[in-house]
Amino acid sequence: MNLAYFQAISRLPIGVAATLELIGPLTLSIVLSCRLKHLAVALMVLAGVLLLATPGGASLLAGGILLGGAPALCRAGYVVLSRRVRQWFSGWTGLVLALACGACVLAPTVTVTDGDVVAAHPAVLGTGLLVALLSSLIPYSLDGAR
Repeated sequence: MNLAYFQAISRLPIGVAATLELIGPLTLSIVLSCRLKHLAVALMVLAGVLLLATPGGASLLAGGILLGGAPALCRAGYVVLSRRVRQWFSGWTGLVLALACGACVLAPTVTVTDGDVVAAHPAVLGTGLLVALLSSLIPYSLDGAR
């Protein structure tokens, strides 16, 4: 999710990319709504999100829009899967396993795409660790605390 989001913000304004990411959970809330008033509120929010995602007259690259849709799907998946993971695992176990799986997918991807950068500047590994802490571990651990 974060990889696709970071790719999207390299091609779109950050506000547009962040707004597009919200379409996934919003769509999920529309699909799962049980009451008419919940559906109405979700549809109004979706309308607002769509207005924010299309800034006045700015031409947005199709690749950026598609990359903005990928984290939206991942975010909706996160909402569904996090509920299940909390049922299966206690405490931090689910989060630790999920982050370990993500690292196992991301490390080879980075090695293939940017391995020369990492080899030339090993300090970027520290930056990567900081990004992982700030964009994944800390927010997801706070989400699990509720």
